[in-house]
Amino acid sequence: MTSSELRLSDAYREAQRVLTYWLEQRTPGAIRRSAFAVRAALAKLEQHERHRLARWLAWLQVAAGSRGEAGPQARLQRLDGALFHAYQQALQRLPAMATGAHERRLSA
Repeated sequence: MTSSELRLSDAYREAQRVLTYWLEQRTPGAIRRSAFAVRAALAKLEQHERHRLARWLAWLQVAAGSRGEAGPQARLQRLDGALFHAYQQALQRLPAMATGAHERRLSA
């Protein structure tokens, strides 16, 4: 492994896995049940890993928006307020072209 490769801890990979499963759930009962596993996994993360996860969620929001779908924003806010705040900050730091924050105006 080179020094430029990203190293993800087992705790981070577990949090990302259970968070993905939680986001894929559509019924209220399944969402509630899987939320406990997500919260337990998030509790094991170090601060820099929570920020990395927030950036990942921000990119998921961008991808969902580009497909015209709802992103994780509303559900994430109810799940974990601190992670939601980090997610909002990460969204603001994404390149403007990724978030659609500004439109280019082309004229002849």
